[in-house]
Amino acid sequence: PGMRRLRLAAPDLALLDPSPGQDLMVSVPTGPAGDDGVVPTTNRRYSIRAVVSTVDAAHVVVDVATPGSGRGARWASSTVPGDVVVAAISQNLHNVVLRRHDADGDTLPL
Repeated sequence: PGMRRLRLAAPDLALLDPSPGQDLMVSVPTGPAGDDGVVPTTNRRYSIRAVVSTVDAAHVVVDVATPGSGRGARWASSTVPGDVVVAAISQNLHNVVLRRHDADGDTLPL
């Protein structure tokens, strides 16, 4: 059992000032694309661990529990840098497209 730390980047994240307990709602894929090309998804919420701003960009950090074979665990275990993640941040009240940008997802012990 463990956790996977994901660093997700998007424009304007430097403007985000998360409150304690604020979360990120992520559309997690639940299966392969259908004949229409649409990938089915379900929403999962992850607490924002940090928002890190640098001169070049900003990213949000979330930790995802990866024990078992739940949808969130499967998604977090299989995502790779460059994957597009559709998420909503309640403070902004709109969807943002985030991209995995770390060289490798950190695996953290529980």
